[in-house]
Amino acid sequence: MKQGPDSTDCLAVVAAMITKKPLSDFKSQYKPDSTGCYSEKQLCDYLLHNGWGRVMGVGFHPENYKIAGKNPKMLAEIKIKGQPAYVVVKSERLKEGLHAIYWDGKCVYDPNPLTKDGRKLSTYKILSWFPIQKLEQSEMRKLVKGKVKESKK
Repeated sequence: MKQGPDSTDCLAVVAAMITKKPLSDFKSQYKPDSTGCYSEKQLCDYLLHNGWGRVMGVGFHPENYKIAGKNPKMLAEIKIKGQPAYVVVKSERLKEGLHAIYWDGKCVYDPNPLTKDGRKLSTYKILSWFPIQKLEQSEMRKLVKGKVKESKK
């Protein structure tokens, strides 16, 4: 599935790819901002209501890293094979823009109409990595029910 040549709705396309639902389903429920982009909050909400959730608590052991200098960094190693994710990368079409792609655990699916699916992850400038997982029906009901109660407050 690809976005239109002049569109900035890559996050909506990623939502449709993950859920295997038509793009129109996402777009009928959410409106883009003034730049034509959708938010991560909208994506997470849509995924949750369609049986998907972000994997929380991806961690690492800081004692394995030396933290020193003016700009200390911690690097975490995360196994990604077999772990679906939505990924934020540097846009290749918009000079200062961001772009969303879908990693199904084996292959990249890129909404960019100028790019073929199946590109190597190493060819992208990855900015953020958000692992996702299919939720069990009982988990999904609890999360959606909690979210509905929370939103009424």
